[in-house]
Amino acid sequence: MNYTGAYRDPGSAPARRVDSWTTVDLNIGYRFDGGSGWLANTQANLGVINAFDQRPPFVNQFELTSGTLGYDPANATLLGRGVSLQVVKRWGL
Repeated sequence: MNYTGAYRDPGSAPARRVDSWTTVDLNIGYRFDGGSGWLANTQANLGVINAFDQRPPFVNQFELTSGTLGYDPANATLLGRGVSLQVVKRWGL
């Protein structure tokens, strides 16, 4: 679990309250031990970042090159949910 507490945005006048933001990351893995099949000495891992696809709270930020951002890049990201799959195979053991 990732938590960013509420805070005051010093970039706005007057300073506005920015809501808290919580995201959940999940990871699960399984190791195929023993045996002599092709799965022997193999591990699979599945990861999900920001599992519930929470959007960051609105912040009235302005960037000169692209205009209004709408979020605080120092405390949040717009990437949303991300899923990864990793497979590791150990050879010659």
